[in-house]
Amino acid sequence: MERYDQSIASARKLARIGYLGAGIRTVTPNPREALLQGLRDLGYVEGQNFVLVDRYAEGQQERLPELAAELVRLEVDIIVATTGGSAKAAKDVGSMMLFAPD
Repeated sequence: MERYDQSIASARKLARIGYLGAGIRTVTPNPREALLQGLRDLGYVEGQNFVLVDRYAEGQQERLPELAAELVRLEVDIIVATTGGSAKAAKDVGSMMLFAPD
C-alpha cells in the first residue's frame, strides 16, 4: 500500500498527509474520520488533492517514534498527531506536525 500511496502522490503532486495514531486502528477511527471530514468540508478530496498515509501504534506507545520515523521516510508533507505521545514522536523526528487531540 505504501508504494501505491507514493506513486499516486508523485504522479499528481498530491499533498501527502501522515496520520499518526496511538490507538488501535479498528477501535479508534473517529479522529481519522473527523480529519477526513474536515478536509472534505474544505473542498479537498482524498486521491485528488491529497493522500493520507496512516500509521497506528495499536496501543503500544513505545512504537510511536518508529512509526513517526517511517512517515518521515515516506516523505509526508505533514504529520497529524492525535495524542501528546504521537505529537512528541513526530516532533522528535523533526517533522512538521499538527497536534489535533481527540
